[in-house]
Amino acid sequence: MVPDVPAPPEGPPAVVPIPQVLTWGEFPEARVVLGQQGFDQGDAPVDSHQLDRLDTPTGSPAVMADGRLFVAARNAIKVFTGYDALSGAAAEFELAGNAFDVSTRDGNLVVMAFNNALIYNSAPADALADHDIVVGNLSGFPGCADDKFNHPQAAYITPLGKLIVADTLNHRVLIWSKVPEAGEGADFVIGQGNKNICQPNDRDENGTGEVDPNEKTLRDPSSVWSDDRRLVVADRGNNRVLIWETFPDGDFRPATRVVGQASFTEGRINAGQGEPSSATLFAPGSVDVRESGQMAVADTGNSRVLVWDTFPEAQFGQVATQVIGQRDFAGGTGNAGGDVPAANTLRGPTGVRFDGRNLVVVDKGNHRVLVFRSTN
Repeated sequence: MVPDVPAPPEGPPAVVPIPQVLTWGEFPEARVVLGQQGFDQGDAPVDSHQLDRLDTPTGSPAVMADGRLFVAARNAIKVFTGYDALSGAAAEFELAGNAFDVSTRDGNLVVMAFNNALIYNSAPADALADHDIVVGNLSGFPGCADDKFNHPQAAYITPLGKLIVADTLNHRVLIWSKVPEAGEGADFVIGQGNKNICQPNDRDENGTGEVDPNEKTLRDPSSVWSDDRRLVVADRGNNRVLIWETFPDGDFRPATRVVGQASFTEGRINAGQGEPSSATLFAPGSVDVRESGQMAVADTGNSRVLVWDTFPEAQFGQVATQVIGQRDFAGGTGNAGGDVPAANTLRGPTGVRFDGRNLVVVDKGNHRVLVFRSTN
């Protein structure tokens, strides 16, 4: 008689590691839609405060460690719990006020509002939560100085605590070495020769804007990302993404790589080629990078998201390896040319955020957020 063998003790399920490279396949379909009740709906809501609808969502979303998703939209920031579980789910609550972008670092929340960056030391738990720090124009009016903004579109706190702001209509990026006190000026400026000049593509540092860019200039930057070692900026008005391989340590430092153009001195839509390709961009609205180096860009004007499976190493024009929202890299029309949205189409996306195996996309033109789950 064979004695009974005791069963091994039960323990937590094995954690499956997240792949270094996430893949979505050809013309992938989203797993979840928020802001609409179905994938084939794309109209704006009558009431922007309706909790299961999104009115003109914009910028990148923020995903907290507890799974809550914060989405900036007209008149409110919507907060969803367990965002990737159910399509059409209602937000848990909303934070009143217009915002353009949200991001998170170590449990805090950074909201890019009208001419201000609002910082919550801990993520809001209800609609009554108030911010702890205001950076920017306390009066609300735009300005061009080391502590002023003009319609900024994004703010980001790095792992070491630097604050980076895409000061969009001042055509620059401002960098603080730490989150500042009210009225404290930025330490560095990127895109301008000094902190009191705010012209597009001012290559000669003479206070006059120019059409053509170079490796130092910006026009309408819309998004920033950094791991403290590198800096990435979506330079929307120049139809490109700029990369600094070494984090800038002073004003007007030149970028070392460019994505979307064949040189630093070109800034045309789709690199002047007419239709899109795997190496071109049209008004990129957002950028995010995983720890592995995989990079995603919301290519707003081409109604798609491009993904580079490895961090770009070429100095010019490195091609993307995956496309979301279009059938192929040559597609660039809203909803892939369809009359109505679908689970695999986009219309003017403005935000991207990696979260585990998910890529969360703010599909502004369809008044929704789509969640794409990787196939691996």
